[in-house]
Amino acid sequence: MALECHSKAISGLRRHLESSPVQQEVALCCMLLLHIFEKFGDGQQRPSDAHVKSARGYFLHRFIQFPPTNMRHILQLESLIYRIAVTSLFQPREESIKDCAFLDKFVDIWAVSSIRCGLWRHSLWIGLQPSTFNAVFKLSVLLRRLPLNELQLAELERVVEYLPQHLPPHRALPLQSADGDRELGDDYRPTLTLDDQSHAAHCLFSSACWIVMAKTWHSATTQNQELIRELSLSGYCWLNYLIQAGFFSPVLLWPAIIIGLAASTVEERNTVTTYVHALAHASGLRASASVIRLFKTAWEGVNGGESVGIDVLFDSEALATVFI
Repeated sequence: MALECHSKAISGLRRHLESSPVQQEVALCCMLLLHIFEKFGDGQQRPSDAHVKSARGYFLHRFIQFPPTNMRHILQLESLIYRIAVTSLFQPREESIKDCAFLDKFVDIWAVSSIRCGLWRHSLWIGLQPSTFNAVFKLSVLLRRLPLNELQLAELERVVEYLPQHLPPHRALPLQSADGDRELGDDYRPTLTLDDQSHAAHCLFSSACWIVMAKTWHSATTQNQELIRELSLSGYCWLNYLIQAGFFSPVLLWPAIIIGLAASTVEERNTVTTYVHALAHASGLRASASVIRLFKTAWEGVNGGESVGIDVLFDSEALATVFI
């Protein structure tokens, strides 16, 4: 019954859009509802985000013509920047994957806007700025464009300059993890303020971005493994800390994926798997299941093949199975 209603909804929406204009807010609501069905559905067919990709181009065009004038528009713009960034490694769009500066103009539109969303925006994105998501996007595009030409290398260097200025040091650890003399019981549950949540989010994105950076600079599998190991250990400490605190945000799925691909011990894999499973209620069962399958491919190989770990980032077919 649900699948039948879903098919009717798509057909009806297509006919309506073809026959008459529709307000952007109405169209956005329809697209998001269809995407929610894809994320939380349990059908056997491979999920699709074609409807969201179609809406994305329309709304980005609108923002160029008409900059945001209220909080709702700003949140829409932030959502589009975020979504393009975190999906570009897995489900890239044709026009954006060839241009790592694709999001620059939209981040600039956001930056010059006098509208701010205060606490709501802070809690929605855990304090992360669109410029950080733009760095995620650039790294994802550049990783797919290897080997890089001079212009692309210059863009990568700009990202290298950006990260330490806007994200914490990639070796930052939770205070509880840094304090080796403190014994934590199994029932320990830290209470996180909004600032604590934001700091943890920034640290996770820092670790994940530097991991992708390391693989982009040194695509050979034997180089920079020590740095990647150090970065991933920091990420596991933060994920374990957030698990103890019971803080699970779908915004942190992207760094959890990158950090998880570098996992090499059972404990590390259990930590990242626990975090991704806990996101099923917010990110959707299909999303979390697709990530777990990618982990299995990275950790166990395919058909008894050798484990590839973080180098699965160079396997576009495997990455394309992730639906977030």
